[in-house]
Parts: sequence; structure tokens; C-alpha cells
Amino acid sequence: HRIHTTHLKKDNEEIFCVKNLSETKHQGLPVYFPQGKWVEVINTDDTKYAGEGKYLNPGIYEGKGWGTPAIPMNIGSNDVTYFKRIG
Repeated sequence: HRIHTTHLKKDNEEIFCVKNLSETKHQGLPVYFPQGKWVEVINTDDTKYAGEGKYLNPGIYEGKGWGTPAIPMNIGSNDVTYFKRIG
């Protein structure tokens, strides 16, 4: 897999970004989220960004930190997904 994650913090805001740098599409891909509750805010697979709309991640994801059980997520080919920490 050519998956890259980035965790950005500034003041009281946090963003977690998952990037798929390949043509391979994934459903249920295990991803380690940082600790906290996260909601998807931008997904380039969304139809409003000319994507397929098949690899979205609705709902709230609760990360327990690095090295804990991974959270299954969906990500399209050459897709970038941004999650915002909400708790």
C-alpha cells in the first residue's frame, strides 16, 4: 500500500489526513488514528469533488492512539481524506 498519514495540530484544532498515493482502492483499510474522536470533513472521492462517491467515511471515528487497534476506513485511488478532531 502507498498510504501516507499526517497529523496536524494548531492551538486547539487538529486535522488528520490520509492520502492514497496509488491507483488501488480500499474498503476497510486498517488505519491507526490519533487519540480522540474524528469526523470526515473533506474526501476527494466525494462527487462534489468529481469523485466516485463510493469511498466515503460517514460517522464518528474514535482513535485510541498509535499502536492500538486500527480503524477500518475507505479510500479511493489517488484520494485524500481529511478528518477533524471533535473530541
